[in-house]
Amino acid sequence: MKVKVTLPIGLMMVLFLGGATAQITVVKTYVVKLDMQATAHTFLYTYGTTAET
Repeated sequence: MKVKVTLPIGLMMVLFLGGATAQITVVKTYVVKLDMQATAHTFLYTYGTTAET
């Protein structure tokens, strides 16, 4: 905590924004992948159940 306090606020902002941007990009990519998987699974599940019944 002491190290973070001694850092200049500008540098902290740059590090924070940079880290946040990187995290957002990773999260977006991950969410899109999950979205595609969920859509595929839902489609397969729906198609499978309707085909069985």
